[in-house]
Amino acid sequence: MLYACSPVTFIESFHPDHREYLSQTLIEIEILAGIASDCAAFKVMAAGYDEWSGEPVRQAIQKKTRPDLTPIPQTYRGLTYGMTELMALTKSRTWSHHANPVAEWCFDAVEVRYPAGDADQLRPDKPDRQAVGKRIVAVPTAAMAITRWRELAHKHHRSGRMVVR
Repeated sequence: MLYACSPVTFIESFHPDHREYLSQTLIEIEILAGIASDCAAFKVMAAGYDEWSGEPVRQAIQKKTRPDLTPIPQTYRGLTYGMTELMALTKSRTWSHHANPVAEWCFDAVEVRYPAGDADQLRPDKPDRQAVGKRIVAVPTAAMAITRWRELAHKHHRSGRMVVR
């Protein structure tokens, strides 16, 4: 089986374990290249990441770029602010996923969970990974992005409006 890493680089592997590892590694390379490209094209000032599983990715991103990367816990406390803002932006129709089919699929599948006795905190409820047609990865990602966007606006005493330069 051949894997394309770029238009001119191919890796051949016949062992199933190697194929899975190479496939995952090539996906990571493409994602990191996309992040580096976005950081070069736009003034990316900050980003949030899942502290539980994101540290190796954070290190790889910081080798190629220099945005302010902050861990955001995937807990009620860590996601409440971003989820609340995301819901408000969605209800006011001031935010859109631009008809992205993956984002639409994720937002249609998400459910919100509240801890017992505290209706002020919330987080997206992760569906069973074995369930067909249920993924929510775009929702916590959007919530983390909004959290960092608002924190950065507050830190720099700006209006909080998103500005693309």
